[in-house]
Amino acid sequence: MLETEFGVAATVLPDLSLYRAPTVVAAASERRAGVGFGDSVFREVSADLWEACRNHPDGWLLPLRTSLKHHRFADRPWLNRVYNLPSITREAAIRMRFSRTRVTAKSDAFERILRSLSLYVTGRFHGLCLALRQRVPVVAVASNSFKNEALLEHVGLSPARLVPPERLADIKPEQWAFDPRETYNLDAFLEEANHQFATMFAEIRSILDTRRA
Repeated sequence: MLETEFGVAATVLPDLSLYRAPTVVAAASERRAGVGFGDSVFREVSADLWEACRNHPDGWLLPLRTSLKHHRFADRPWLNRVYNLPSITREAAIRMRFSRTRVTAKSDAFERILRSLSLYVTGRFHGLCLALRQRVPVVAVASNSFKNEALLEHVGLSPARLVPPERLADIKPEQWAFDPRETYNLDAFLEEANHQFATMFAEIRSILDTRRA
């Protein structure tokens, strides 16, 4: 619990992208093979990730895209397509440059692809979160804050999972599988996170019910 300068008690929780993490069995049962490479807030790091993907025999480009707004005009699909045209054009250009590309702006589709991978390499904090949510082994590149390093430490994963861009060319999935200690720590972290989220939403509901009374 934290006390702010306004005297309001605040609880720090994990990122909400980890909400309702699936069970170990459900997350692992669909996993197959391949290495996914994401992107970064830094253009030069994204270029390094994409180059590593291009040179990896089992590499798939899986950037974390948030530009499409599918439901802005849910009742008028043609208007949705017009509204999203700039983003659709950019993503088409990515597919033309990289034949092994999986681009999606929907979180459920993104996570479904993640579950098919043996490893995900990303420079984005939420890419790291979603991989951990699905219990996919992950390698991170530093971003524009310490969040990637902090999350790895908070979960209890090896700090060696944060690699510099120059090491991306040597990524091998078998070297990055979770060891027993990491697996235990990740399961415990996700279980506790789900408990914290459930408590938070119950408290919000209680406050709303009290105010309605």
